Amino acid sequence: MGTLVFFVQRFKRCPSGRILVVYGKIRGVRSSTCIHRGTYFVWPVIQSHQWLDLTPTPVDLGEKEFYPTQKHRNKSSQN
Repeated sequence: MGTLVFFVQRFKRCPSGRILVVYGKIRGVRSSTCIHRGTYFVWPVIQSHQWLDLTPTPVDLGEKEFYPTQKHRNKSSQN
């Protein structure tokens, strides 16, 4: 029963908003693999994993925003 629980804990399922990065000993010459919307078994001791979040980060642009049309208006008023 303990062995079954151990293997179920290492079976990783990746949701749609994240990427599962598995690194360590991977088939072939690669050192890592990325899984998006799928499942993967991470071998204990040989491999490790990390999550990469895909949610966008809001960026504060400050009080004054830039509009391309406003730039042209300022140039024409100076001439």
